[in-house]
Amino acid sequence: MVWTRVGDAHSLRSVIGDISALLHLDDDPDALAAVRYCVSELLRNVLEHSGAIDGAFVCAHNFTTTAPNRVSIAVADCGHGIREHLGGVHPGAARSDHDAVTLALLPGITGARPGMYGTPDNAGAGLFITLCIAKGSGGYFFLVSGKAGYRQMRANHPEQQSILKEDPKLERHNLWDFGHPWLGTVVALEIRTDHIGDFDGYFDWIGRHIRQRSAARKIKFT
Repeated sequence: MVWTRVGDAHSLRSVIGDISALLHLDDDPDALAAVRYCVSELLRNVLEHSGAIDGAFVCAHNFTTTAPNRVSIAVADCGHGIREHLGGVHPGAARSDHDAVTLALLPGITGARPGMYGTPDNAGAGLFITLCIAKGSGGYFFLVSGKAGYRQMRANHPEQQSILKEDPKLERHNLWDFGHPWLGTVVALEIRTDHIGDFDGYFDWIGRHIRQRSAARKIKFT
């Protein structure tokens, strides 16, 4: 899938509708559902929150000839960034790009509007759920905004990928401080398509635990 610019809801729907053909996921409905959710959520974040004049830029690739089978996704914008977006509502986010980036990954922080996948159950948890899908399938998740970069690394062992802490700083991760800021936000992630099964049940399971969350609880995939 070559990079594509998405500037409005119509072009978002067009991209989501074309994903199956572009990434050759016709025969894998659960992997297709996972990829569509992540792409839709990330593009909606840009259109609703970034203030980017040019909208979002998205690219994805399905690796099928080399193991492991996986889809890599990247979405970028040149908007005002996470720190500015969250800082007016959450004072902690205004302290630094690092604080803003890690805060944005907590469930319930950002707001959500009705849409393809936006519902009261996942409101404000889109980035967190996207991170869950990447980690739970054995992939990575990467977020950059301003001078801060956060990467949740691939799990070292299958058992590790089945447990997700709500605080991203408690995960196995890297946190970078860049000398030159990215004026906007970039999200990149990897989904192991051979590890996605029963996506609807998987998604609902995450949602139930988000609604029942507590600060210290771990979320365990089964």
